[in-house]
Amino acid sequence: MKRKELIRIIQENGCVFVRHGGNHDWYCLEIWVHYNGEVYMNIELPIDKMSTIDKLSIMELLWDNLCQNPDDIPSPSWHGDILSIREKRVMDGKARFSDLKHVIERVQKACR
Repeated sequence: MKRKELIRIIQENGCVFVRHGGNHDWYCLEIWVHYNGEVYMNIELPIDKMSTIDKLSIMELLWDNLCQNPDDIPSPSWHGDILSIREKRVMDGKARFSDLKHVIERVQKACR
């Protein structure tokens, strides 16, 4: 089979050519979902076949991306309620802030 024929078959089956440059071009399947006039890309990952390292790497990529625009992430109203309660406890002297280093030490001791 010639390269052009293979490329035609791949594209007919819903794959899109992604030009990355050099010898790093590839084809990937893109599924587009339309909802309320917005277009979203749905990517299915073979999670059951992925290693733990791969899963963690994807989580880190997603988290890093989400952290770039924290205002886009809605916070539930109960978060504010809990923060207010905790702030009041600190103001009333019934609670105090702890340094992260000390919190980690306490948790490690408790887990032993």
